[in-house]
Amino acid sequence: MADWKNAVSGFAQDAVSKGRDSANILRYRLEISDLERKMKQIYRDLGEYLYYHTEALTDPDESVQTYFSDIREIQTMIGRMRASIEEIRLHGKCLRCGTSIKRGHLYCPMCGDPVTNERPLRLSNESNEIEIPGTQKLAVCRICGVVLEKDAVFCQNCGEKQE
Repeated sequence: MADWKNAVSGFAQDAVSKGRDSANILRYRLEISDLERKMKQIYRDLGEYLYYHTEALTDPDESVQTYFSDIREIQTMIGRMRASIEEIRLHGKCLRCGTSIKRGHLYCPMCGDPVTNERPLRLSNESNEIEIPGTQKLAVCRICGVVLEKDAVFCQNCGEKQE
């Protein structure tokens, strides 16, 4: 019986030891991973610093110049993509007052200046607002019935001054 107790005790001690070892290995791996992340951040910071402070490089080799060229190319592409986003999001700016005008609007909502030379058909509509149950009232143009932008002085669809 004593052999059995010694065997179980030995297995238990071995399991505890292996568990402790596994926990220590896991702790070390997590610390190594954290340190590698910190090191990668330092590499990024150093690279960014050298990119913006090229005078710190006395004689950059061709690979460094290639990295700088790649960075400039990527920055240009990002700038173009951001401009495309703005172009999609906004139609442009009013030539008279500078207000941003969304795509599809024919007139500036602030000054009423036409975005294009085309004049839309004017529809008769006596109501100046619509109410959707559970929401706030929305102002609509009294001429064409389009829902107006918040604080619009002029209709973005027909150009009519709102009261």
